[in-house]
Amino acid sequence: MDNLIYFSYRVLRAALKITPDFIVKISAFCLARLAYYIDRKHTNIIHKNLAFFLGDRYDLAKRKKIAKAVYYRFLIYLFDILSFRARNADELKAIVSAENEEILLNAISSGEKIILLTGHYGYWELIAQYLCAVHRPFVTIAQKLRNSPKLSAQLKRYRERSGVEVIEKKGAMRSIARALKEGKIVGFLPDQSTQIGVKAKLFGKELTWLDSASRLARQFGAIVIPCYITTDDFKKYSLFFLEPLRGDQNAEKEADIKRMVAQEALSLQKAIERNPEEYFWFHKRMKREIEGFYD
Repeated sequence: MDNLIYFSYRVLRAALKITPDFIVKISAFCLARLAYYIDRKHTNIIHKNLAFFLGDRYDLAKRKKIAKAVYYRFLIYLFDILSFRARNADELKAIVSAENEEILLNAISSGEKIILLTGHYGYWELIAQYLCAVHRPFVTIAQKLRNSPKLSAQLKRYRERSGVEVIEKKGAMRSIARALKEGKIVGFLPDQSTQIGVKAKLFGKELTWLDSASRLARQFGAIVIPCYITTDDFKKYSLFFLEPLRGDQNAEKEADIKRMVAQEALSLQKAIERNPEEYFWFHKRMKREIEGFYD
């Protein structure tokens, strides 16, 4: 299986390198529509999530439009990742514009330890590349692909070629502590399903949220900066920073962490409200919260 996946990737990468962008987009559109109607498992997951979190905001027709767009955006970003297109600082500045970037600049100039909070939203891989090339070294936490160690190793090399340091998820705490002390930006994506964490609300729905970023912020006196990225045309990207979070050392620890995690969830909600098509609605976010939710 590992060899088959890796061989398929090499073939796809070779094809992507010689295919014009407009053909790639047309292919992604056609594949997305096909997947929407054939891949009933993941289409059902998307619709369950959209109805649960956004059902009071969008009617069924709008949710169908979002679901189809989710497939399309996922394929566009996936194709770009698999092409392993390394971009330098000038190239990244040409395609990425940053809103409220002074939030990050102020944290850097004041010498604060920085935890960057994002989610499975938009082309999140591009955030690390941009920050690493334009601002300061960036560290990301990754988990190996279970079915393809070879492709995992290739993805790690691609990230490192862009200047991004990759930390294995297992036993990551020591490496994270070292990175923060060295002044590197450490990225977190805490929006996955989890059994361990604290309760927070997303669109009024309570769910368990990974609290690692907030706990580390309190422990190391770091600032947590929410940051997300979106695009309208897949040529120019808008990276936007939201209000930073800081721990209150005078407050009771667990209460303070719960307050910060609530703000983390709110930052993701604001990003989704900006463009719900960008969120990775494939994820079974409620599988541990409500038994049989995706049946």
